[in-house]
Amino acid sequence: MKKLLYMIACLSLLVGSCSDGEDNTGILNEPRITLSTWNVSFPGEGGTAVVAMVANRENVKIENASWLTVTEEENQLTIIADANPDSQQRISQIILSVSDGGTMAKDSIAVVQSALGTIHLSETETANCYIVKTGGNYSFRADVKGNGGTDGKSKYISQYGLEIQHAVYADLLWEATYDADKNISRDIICGQPVYRDGEIHFSTGSVQGNAVIAVKDAYGTILWSWHIWVVDEEINSKEGGGLIWMDRNLGALNNTPGDINNRGLLYQWGRKDPFLPSRAAYMVTEFDNIAAANRYNNEVGDGSAQWNYNHPMRNVMEAPGNMEYAVRRPTDFLTSSSFENWFVTTEIETALWGADPQEKTIFDPCPAGYMVAPSEGWDRPTIKNDWGTFTDNGRYWTAGSNDFYPLSGFLQVKGGVLNYCGALGMYWTRNEQSESLSNGGRLYLASNSIFYSHLPKGSGLLIRCIKQ
Repeated sequence: MKKLLYMIACLSLLVGSCSDGEDNTGILNEPRITLSTWNVSFPGEGGTAVVAMVANRENVKIENASWLTVTEEENQLTIIADANPDSQQRISQIILSVSDGGTMAKDSIAVVQSALGTIHLSETETANCYIVKTGGNYSFRADVKGNGGTDGKSKYISQYGLEIQHAVYADLLWEATYDADKNISRDIICGQPVYRDGEIHFSTGSVQGNAVIAVKDAYGTILWSWHIWVVDEEINSKEGGGLIWMDRNLGALNNTPGDINNRGLLYQWGRKDPFLPSRAAYMVTEFDNIAAANRYNNEVGDGSAQWNYNHPMRNVMEAPGNMEYAVRRPTDFLTSSSFENWFVTTEIETALWGADPQEKTIFDPCPAGYMVAPSEGWDRPTIKNDWGTFTDNGRYWTAGSNDFYPLSGFLQVKGGVLNYCGALGMYWTRNEQSESLSNGGRLYLASNSIFYSHLPKGSGLLIRCIKQ
């Protein structure tokens, strides 16, 4: 309705601004249609929606799909949708037109209806990542940020709040397979996601992979975004080092040695949104940084976003730092030639992924029931003896869960350069380095070395989640 009032006001201003002697009769008398919205969504069960309309001609012509009933009365359209009998969402368009016999004006309303049998992913717990299967219909809450928990020591909630406000529509930002095949990537998410009554509804296609869906305001600003992990193989967990570990990297489709789909996604320390690893097949057989092995994956499928692996961070000294800046730019890898922490330029403790053992923050990228691991599992005096030999571009954690850890490479803090795919794998922990708070704790696994230390938080590393 705000849009309708705004457009009527603009028309009034146009009339009022005409100078004496100007004849604007022809312009103002041209056929016109003004709508309060261009988008309508329905649940699978069907329903009714009302759209305000102003037309300066009678006998508005209406064209619509057979599963929609549209009537016009007293400057409003009533749209009724039947129950959806299909297993996928359906999309249509209502076309409205008026004419004076010569000139014609047209406008349209996009209509999306969810499928029946929708699985509600956030029924018991919200998160920044949801695990789904191909060929399904899903929904999740889009009115709360992350898990609705704490923000560490970032001071983010006090300034920006926990609730997602002013949401208008959902948008698919990107969808991608690990080999960056565009034709296949477009079948990860089926159709467009729909925002309705504080929830996002979407359907998955026939292809496994990863995607990110955002909710936006009327100006197209990203308010929050969620990682959709489409994987058919059941994800399990195993004990190791006193913790219960996910059986693969966050975002990986399997944990098969040598398979490109085992890589998982890359994260800057403290951020919730993922970045893609190299799209090249494994080819390194020793500790070597081969250019052909490090090829950016810029695939977005049918998404609206673009990847930027070298987006300059803002020089901010105090919390909440660049967090809201990062929230609104989930496909921008924040870099700096002078600073090593994307969040702030000063040495402050932030605990973006939590400080207490059971604290899962709103920025934690792991799915419901999981969280970013602490250092305790890997930071052990026997670490060099805890791992098997380098094989198939990875190592087995023989003293822990006995799972395979691929060496998927990393993104460098300066310039977002993709490095050492197949020869080096580094895994974030939630810990910060007390001596240098611009660094986060990481497990270092290479073809020729193993240790636990720290690395600048602006680097893009892998994550292996643990059970909460």
